[in-house]
Amino acid sequence: MSRYIHTEFDRNQVGFIPESYDDNPARVIDALIDSLDMEKLGFTYATPKKTGRKPYNPKDMCKLYTYGYFGGIRS
Repeated sequence: MSRYIHTEFDRNQVGFIPESYDDNPARVIDALIDSLDMEKLGFTYATPKKTGRKPYNPKDMCKLYTYGYFGGIRS
């Protein structure tokens, strides 16, 4: 059982989105961040504690911030 909040879904689903969107930068960011070792990069909370509420996966948060940065989206 994972100690992170589970937010994964099928990113390879071909449904309502045309195939021309397959080269979307979100897929590149997703693959790039998944290949990183967050602990080696210095993310302090990459390994969650066994007690308390489950945190969001640091890779998911990094993907969100990276996509927002490249898209010019500010919070």
